[in-house]
Amino acid sequence: TSWLPSLDRALRVVTWIAVVLGAIVCVACALAVSSTIQLMVLGQRDAIEVMRLVGASTSYTRLTFVVGGVLEGTLGGLLAAAALYWGSSWWSSWLAALPSVSPLYPGLSVIVMGAVLGVLGSWTSLSRVIRAVGR
Repeated sequence: TSWLPSLDRALRVVTWIAVVLGAIVCVACALAVSSTIQLMVLGQRDAIEVMRLVGASTSYTRLTFVVGGVLEGTLGGLLAAAALYWGSSWWSSWLAALPSVSPLYPGLSVIVMGAVLGVLGSWTSLSRVIRAVGR
């Protein structure tokens, strides 16, 4: 039992490392979506100008790109959920002593997190870029 405190300490360190790495991956995902949306907006300058000429509001123009960001984030979440599902089935085949846990709820949370990061990434890039394109 003398090794239990050191095991507990190591477990806490590994948990914090996982939290920090998860936060870094979330920020990287939001930045990737933000950069992609900026490129989409810059590539669609003429379409945005036509939308403004026919009377589309700025919020309508933003909404089209936010929907694109949501779709991109959801697609990334679906890919991550599929990797989680196949990875967990592979892992459980190697370690048969582990109880089988359904990856449904973690998979759904990964998909929702992807959609949320898609919204955040696209929204943060749009306010700046649409104003610059409109000038």
